[in-house]
Amino acid sequence: MEKAYDFALSKIVISLQNGGKCLDCGANHGEKFERINSKMKFSKEKYFGIEWNKNCVQQARANGLNVIQGGGI
Repeated sequence: MEKAYDFALSKIVISLQNGGKCLDCGANHGEKFERINSKMKFSKEKYFGIEWNKNCVQQARANGLNVIQGGGI
C-alpha cells in the first residue's frame, strides 16, 4: 500500500509544480502537506484541508495550515 501512496504523492507533486492548489480531504493534522513540501517548495497559502476530527484541525491550524472542520451527520 505504501508504494501506491508514494506513487499518488509523486503525481500530486507533478500537478502542483505549475502553481496549482491542493484540497486535502481527510487532512488529519497536515501530514500530507508536509510530505508534499518535502518533495517541493509548496506554499501553505495554496494548501486547503478539511478534517472531521476537531483535535486534528486545531493541530493543523497551530502549524499555520488552512484546515477546516467538516463532516459528520
